Amino acid sequence: MLLLVAFVVIPAILGVIVLMFFTSFFGGFVPTGPIVVLDNAVLGNGNASIEVRLVSQEHPIDRYGFRLEVNGTESGTTAFPPGGQGPPVSVGGYSLSVRWRDEDLDGQVGVWDTFTVSGVGAPLPPSTSFRFTLSFGGSVLEASESWSTP
Repeated sequence: MLLLVAFVVIPAILGVIVLMFFTSFFGGFVPTGPIVVLDNAVLGNGNASIEVRLVSQEHPIDRYGFRLEVNGTESGTTAFPPGGQGPPVSVGGYSLSVRWRDEDLDGQVGVWDTFTVSGVGAPLPPSTSFRFTLSFGGSVLEASESWSTP
């Protein structure tokens, strides 16, 4: 847990502070959405789970979209419906689904919430590389996490 704080949370917070300092000092780029930091993917039961480690502003899930990449082939952006269960996405010859779990039940994407990527009716395929990218509305700010199945 201490390593998580030392290597994920503290650098993410420092990055946000530096970004805010430079944008206020030099002007120019102003974030149009929340800054989100995702934790490493955890593989289990044929799925990949990715926790939110930092979010600068909480917003409802239907303001977010996601993309999936499988072995270098990327899907288009898919919007999350209000419930957080994304529709099946076909990419790289596989049918995948993404589900959002609202840990604090407040209806907004926040710290400790989890995104789960799974195969539709099957586990994630073996020996395959993946990337999950979370995007917010029309913002240029995105968060992504990559992993490979054994």
